[in-house]
Amino acid sequence: MTTIDLIKLIWRAIDESDRMPLTPKEQKLYENLQRAVMAYEDRVRLGRASTERRCMICGVPVSRCCC
Repeated sequence: MTTIDLIKLIWRAIDESDRMPLTPKEQKLYENLQRAVMAYEDRVRLGRASTERRCMICGVPVSRCCC
């Protein structure tokens, strides 16, 4: 699968999700994309990779999460 094919697949899933609920695989895809974006933001902000993941709900490091 090429990058273009992956982008088309993601776009189709986003477009279809407006009309129907996400499948478990699509939900997992979006969660992984969100984690990747959060990790990239941490790398840019800190200048290095973060030592731990952030909570996807409140955005704080998992060790300090109260969700």
